[in-house]
Amino acid sequence: MVFARLLAAETDWGARSALCLDLLEAGAGTEAHAMADQTLSEIFRLKPAAAAIFGDANRRQMIELCLRLAGDANPAAMTPVLERLRDGLAGGSLERCQMAVRERLVEMLGGTLPLYGVEPYEEFNALLSLKQRIVELPMLVTDDGVMGALTRRFTRFAAPDMLNPLIGRDPEFSRKLLTLLRLYREVEEGNARFELQGIISHYMEHREFTTKFIGPQSGKDDFANLSAAISAALVQADIPEPRKTRLLDQYRNQLGNVVKPTGSRIAQRGVGTPKDAVVFRALRMPLKNWSPVGLLFGPCPASVLEKVSVGDKIRIGVEVRASLVNIDFTADAEVLRVSDGLIAARYTCSDAAITQRIQNYFTA
Repeated sequence: MVFARLLAAETDWGARSALCLDLLEAGAGTEAHAMADQTLSEIFRLKPAAAAIFGDANRRQMIELCLRLAGDANPAAMTPVLERLRDGLAGGSLERCQMAVRERLVEMLGGTLPLYGVEPYEEFNALLSLKQRIVELPMLVTDDGVMGALTRRFTRFAAPDMLNPLIGRDPEFSRKLLTLLRLYREVEEGNARFELQGIISHYMEHREFTTKFIGPQSGKDDFANLSAAISAALVQADIPEPRKTRLLDQYRNQLGNVVKPTGSRIAQRGVGTPKDAVVFRALRMPLKNWSPVGLLFGPCPASVLEKVSVGDKIRIGVEVRASLVNIDFTADAEVLRVSDGLIAARYTCSDAAITQRIQNYFTA
């Protein structure tokens, strides 16, 4: 067969992949299309071919490349072969290549070494953002292997060596509970869930709950946002009904006795100016107010509000033009409230230098 001879004549994996793509792009018949799809998927799986197809990519870069091939809009630099393959995958007809992409992603998500940071809190939030991106890609979200690999990574956070530093960085019980509930949502293993239920219950009945639920560094807006987010997470949690009912009743009773903050979160320092903005989905919206941990932006157009709900993980850009600080940064955020055309979110910035500038601004 001519195609087989052409493949055999090539020694470079990139050139062999290009031949497969040439045949696919030429609109060959069903049999030839299936053969090229099968051959390209096999090349895609071969470790010796990785450098020619993916370039010099580490594990995190390989994850980004797999997401981009699946339709994500991240700006990962791709080799010419991958650029062409992405266009082919977008048509939905390369079933075997799609499977190979998913298998490669599962391989990259495997193992026990951190993907994004050795500090559990950083790794946990990065994985939440990664999952949010994956669930938006039809090619990946229905794959049991991909979702199972993510679940296994989240389950490791339930072990004491990961869980203690994960919740230990926040002195406020409210933030500990919210992190525990976020983790519970991502874990499926029965024993891990049982242990997390016990820890959540421990904080709910703690004798210092009313004084440590929220700290002096937080304000009334923080209290309202956090208490509502915890309540919503408890309602949505897949906890056996009798225990969930007890936890909800206990939480509501405890919440009524919490020592609430008396001042505003930021006073005037965090009020947005006409030049301040949040950029989301390529749209620029006014920043109403912000703090080192949260922000409120809007009014937002219907095209944004229709696609955002409480608990969603989003990637945003923040532009602040106050006289004492002029700063642009990107952040991973979790939506806490959507109402009256406004979105309230808690955010984290992975850039340590920018985070320090923000802290300095609010403590000056």
